[in-house]
Amino acid sequence: MGVLVVDDDFRVAEVHRAHVDRVRPFRVLGVAGSGEEAVRAVDALRPGLVLLGLYLPDVDRVLAGAAPPAPVAGTLTKGMSVATAELVEGALRDADGTLSAGECAALTGLSRVSARHYLEHFRTTGSAEVSLRCGVAGRPERRYGWRG
Repeated sequence: MGVLVVDDDFRVAEVHRAHVDRVRPFRVLGVAGSGEEAVRAVDALRPGLVLLGLYLPDVDRVLAGAAPPAPVAGTLTKGMSVATAELVEGALRDADGTLSAGECAALTGLSRVSARHYLEHFRTTGSAEVSLRCGVAGRPERRYGWRG
């Protein structure tokens, strides 16, 4: 899947670009340093996923003139992408039982924090259920299963 990396800090963009290039099936199609560059790059490159920095100085101005996004099944919160949600959903559906955020991260190539963010989204919307695994050292582990 083609990815566009967008961040106004070139060092952060480089870190994201390097990480994405290591994770299959993703490949970086381009890097943009502003909202305006991102809009042009999306039109030209047609990426399946945009890894968008949250605090781009010109994004509000750029998005004010953009067409509204196409509706998607369910409601994703700010910073979430349909492609990543589908990736996590697939991991949950294909799991033999339940997954922890760490296991989901390993299967999808996401960070544990990102995986948990999407897993919690599915729990909140009722698509997944959560259980706790107790009895091991430390805090109980949250386990997620697809309700489908």
